[in-house]
Amino acid sequence: MKTIKSYLTTSLTKFLKDSVKNPRNVKFNRKRYLFNKAFGKKEFISYIPSEFDIAITFRCNLRCPACQYLLKDKEAFDKAKDMSLEDFKWILETFQKDIKTVAIQGGEPLLHPEFSKIVRCIRDKKLNLRMSTNGTLIKERIQDLKNLNITMNISLDGTDYQSFKKLRNGTEKQYQDIIEGMGLLRDFQIPFQISFLLFEETLPQISRILDFAREVKPALIRFRSGNPHGSSIWTPLTTESSLVKNFLEEVLSDYSLTLHGSVVAPTFINDKRLFALIQGEINCRNRMAEC
Repeated sequence: MKTIKSYLTTSLTKFLKDSVKNPRNVKFNRKRYLFNKAFGKKEFISYIPSEFDIAITFRCNLRCPACQYLLKDKEAFDKAKDMSLEDFKWILETFQKDIKTVAIQGGEPLLHPEFSKIVRCIRDKKLNLRMSTNGTLIKERIQDLKNLNITMNISLDGTDYQSFKKLRNGTEKQYQDIIEGMGLLRDFQIPFQISFLLFEETLPQISRILDFAREVKPALIRFRSGNPHGSSIWTPLTTESSLVKNFLEEVLSDYSLTLHGSVVAPTFINDKRLFALIQGEINCRNRMAEC
């Protein structure tokens, strides 16, 4: 309860400060505060969010061993479908007075057969675009990604082909396509960030990940803890783990990063065990911030 109250207090303080600093953002910040206040407590909300997360497809061209969809159903992506362009347009037109940002997800969103038309709708309505992708199809879609107000996250996990194969179950060509795709994003000055899923088995790779980031030059690195999901291959991060306890201290010591906010937030899941969700970001100024 103390954690929840502290989080809401921090959220309200941030809302007030940002509203004073940027009066134009008052409406957006108010909705964000209301969402934070209602999150996990209400089945319905009494306002329309200014950011919509839309899964335009549930198909995917990778078969990650830790994927929660595949752990529940091995054929989940084989029988998955795409959202129709008509349904996507309906969402934008119905809520166009309130939407400022659209986050398109999947599955792998770049697989959608009408991806070009979808991003054209977003561009025509002058909306901000956020997208999470595995990066394997960036080269094929680079023309669609130009001239967009976009924030792109590439879920990478591996720093070389061997680690990529283990964590993403992908081919060497797919890994090379990701590397070349990031090169194209840099060439066209399209900002992107890369994210890595953390388990106990991957924590020792943090130094390698940061060195890898220096080479590919993302605007941001995001670390996410793997959710408890029943996989026998990967071990979720727990508060009892010595690796978790030493993780932040080692990273901050080795890379002289400045820590902002709380990056270890306890939460309960179905079996009532307490897990640590280590979520952080390292931006281009070498600062680690709360996700």
